[in-house]
Amino acid sequence: KWILENLGRNSSILSRKPIVVYYADANFIDIWNKKGWKLGRITEYGRRHGAQYLAGYPHKLGRLIPDFDREERRYLKRIKSFPADGGKEYVIYKILKEGCKGCKGR
Repeated sequence: KWILENLGRNSSILSRKPIVVYYADANFIDIWNKKGWKLGRITEYGRRHGAQYLAGYPHKLGRLIPDFDREERRYLKRIKSFPADGGKEYVIYKILKEGCKGCKGR
């Protein structure tokens, strides 16, 4: 509901699974088959396909994208976080236009 109300219908979102994007009436851009790609390549792929956002659980994105933890702040800006079971969180990220120059790691 938050995505639908705040990002708008037809926003384009990179995600591992389509369910959240479906309920938000947004466009799903699959990243599951991009396992092993670095974050810069994933965000470039997303921008080429019109994605403005990336959504997912950071711990799962970290398993999918090898440099996710190190490069998150360089390529993404957290815009909303939702608590999940087990102390985990689901995060909506804004994809930065070209990656933040000089934002090395955490």
